[in-house]
Amino acid sequence: MRPLLLAFVPLLGLASCVPDEPAPIWRAPDAGVPDPGPPDAGTPDASTETGVAGNGNSGSSAAVAIDRGGDLAALSRSVVAQRTNGAAFLVLRAHVMRDRVGEGTYTDSAIEVRHDGLRTRCGVAAQVVFRDQSGVLLARDRVYLSGSVRTGSRSAGCLGPGETGWLLGHHTMAFDRAATAEVALEEGTENGGVPAARLAIEQASYTGDRYSAKLAMTVRNRGSARATVGGYSGKYLLFSGDTPVSYGVLDTCGAGVSFPVGPGEGIELCDDVILFEGRADRVQAWIGFEDEAAPPR
Repeated sequence: MRPLLLAFVPLLGLASCVPDEPAPIWRAPDAGVPDPGPPDAGTPDASTETGVAGNGNSGSSAAVAIDRGGDLAALSRSVVAQRTNGAAFLVLRAHVMRDRVGEGTYTDSAIEVRHDGLRTRCGVAAQVVFRDQSGVLLARDRVYLSGSVRTGSRSAGCLGPGETGWLLGHHTMAFDRAATAEVALEEGTENGGVPAARLAIEQASYTGDRYSAKLAMTVRNRGSARATVGGYSGKYLLFSGDTPVSYGVLDTCGAGVSFPVGPGEGIELCDDVILFEGRADRVQAWIGFEDEAAPPR
């Protein structure tokens, strides 16, 4: 996770769509990235188009070029994962990650899960226990799902039947010692329908050096209803090939407040505090939003 900074800046209005041309993208001055905290219920739908979020699924991806020269094996590695609760879910894989070599106190985790049940579940979370090779307890933490968005929700904390998502967490333990992860999934509740708004990454970029780096992405609403995106409501996961290497929190580039994104309109989301010192070629993001076509809660 990243250090928490916060700045408040004036809001700018989103321009309306122009026929046959992409709508303007709202941008705000730079700022930091507090954690969005526990997700509440979210919504999915199955689209195979690259980069397009399906079922309100915010897990779209885009290419990004990050090359800080770090050794992949020294920054991300797999651990043996075992599901200890949550029969509707299958744990596909688990990785522990660190932003730089020598960062011995804090370790991030990325655990991929698939929903094999018959009904959409929202507010999905898990209690994750990490142990070393000898079975010694290293960390026990509650982590939250990044998956899909449902109507009546402002986070991407849901999975529909057959969908996959990621449990992303931050732990106080040594990266080199973690060997196993026990994953006790909490299935949450049945909730919501497919939102009319659909947010998807259009492009992503990385700029900076070891002292100051920034990840920015343009997210566009490809749905038929306005979506309200809250400040610090998104998470992202960086990949090197198919290997997860680092995760962080997305902000409305300094605004830190809710912002409406109409059909065809775009917004720029950022992480201004990138500490990652490795290589990545793809970013996947989950952006929580409120679908304004849904009836009020």
